[in-house]
Amino acid sequence: MTDLEQFDGLGLSTYLIRKLQKKCIFTRYELLITSNAELMEITGLTEAAILELKEKLGKDFLHLQQSNVNNWKTYTKIYNTGIENRLDILLAKIPLKTASIWEICGKSGVGKTQLCHTIALNFAAQTQGTVLYIDTKCDFSGTRIMEMLRCRDVPNNICGRIMQDILVERTSTAEGLCDILEKLDLQLNAGADANGGNIKLVIIDALPAVFFKYRSELDHLKGLEISTDYKHNIILYKYYLRKIFAGKTKQFSLPII
Repeated sequence: MTDLEQFDGLGLSTYLIRKLQKKCIFTRYELLITSNAELMEITGLTEAAILELKEKLGKDFLHLQQSNVNNWKTYTKIYNTGIENRLDILLAKIPLKTASIWEICGKSGVGKTQLCHTIALNFAAQTQGTVLYIDTKCDFSGTRIMEMLRCRDVPNNICGRIMQDILVERTSTAEGLCDILEKLDLQLNAGADANGGNIKLVIIDALPAVFFKYRSELDHLKGLEISTDYKHNIILYKYYLRKIFAGKTKQFSLPII
């Protein structure tokens, strides 16, 4: 999706754009699906002005979306997790494919990290490409991967190749995560021959470990009256997820978990 700041000829001032962003309206699509009444309250514009704005957006948006769909059909590729009898069947309607994002949710200790280890191992074992495993909790274990390989009676030379195809990066901050993604962007743009250019899957374990810390460190949040109830935490999560991934799904032609 295109950031609102990139729109030309819409008559939106920087002030209005900032007001929209504070309400988590960052894209054409999000503005189009927001009710006229809510947009009037946020921006102070009349309903006629809102309707005119949506009409302008709609014409450009539909043309852009069709172009994006055509590009996606050209470059898309569907991968599998290697958990064929369960996960791949369960997710048949939303497979792991080019530029997709999966979010794995669950309580502490239910096996989210183990699932990430399994997907990383299976992906590398099937020679689908290199896996970038971004570890924010220092939970990635090469020993655990080796134990899983031994349980499958994988030959030592194949074990070595699989281990080499799982590239681990560690960070404990949102800034560090952004740096890793920016570095990945440069590597992918440099082509397959570049270091990291064959990365086909990104696994981040886990986002909460960095964005909750990031939230506590932001000075500009001190003046905000942020409720601690569930609904507001979800909105806050969406806000920081956007700060971390702003534009990245458009840049990366690979799936992210």
